[in-house]
Amino acid sequence: SLSRPGAQGSSLLKLELSLREAEVEGPLRSSRKVMDHGVLRSYWHAAPKVETRQLGLVAATVLATQRCAEILTTMTEGLRRILVGRVSLKQIGGPVMLYDIAAEVSKSSDTFWHWFSLLSLNLGIMNLLPVPVLDGGLILLSFIEILRRRPITVAMREKANYIGLAMVMALMVTAVVNDLLRVFT
Repeated sequence: SLSRPGAQGSSLLKLELSLREAEVEGPLRSSRKVMDHGVLRSYWHAAPKVETRQLGLVAATVLATQRCAEILTTMTEGLRRILVGRVSLKQIGGPVMLYDIAAEVSKSSDTFWHWFSLLSLNLGIMNLLPVPVLDGGLILLSFIEILRRRPITVAMREKANYIGLAMVMALMVTAVVNDLLRVFT
């Protein structure tokens, strides 16, 4: 219930709100399901704030390290949410999404380094996943060999690599299909 304060003989306005699922269009040809109340809708993606400061080498290194840690935490949480099903696989993008991001970044030189760092860290995280054909998988297999105190057999390595390759290919197909759906729908 809302009332207008200070109004003579103030009237009482009753308003009932209910939530319903709605799809909100976002940047980069994407959409997202949200719980919508129908009164106010704002952008769900905000551009990064750009702030210029003069820092020395040590302070700049500390700030960059802190920012990278924040980005890594956010990306890791996003990956976790995709794996547990809390975020749709439609959020995964491929070459078309990278093109869209590059087109968006080219509009403003202020955001270039932000997006460049996001892309670099994202590729780094993906490469360190414990999937056998990636570097993280090789680290995992080496760790298993250390624990076992003997090498993994060639047959086991082959099976692990086939499984890892299938996982990477499934991710690539998902990204390309999502890109095609973004372009043609």
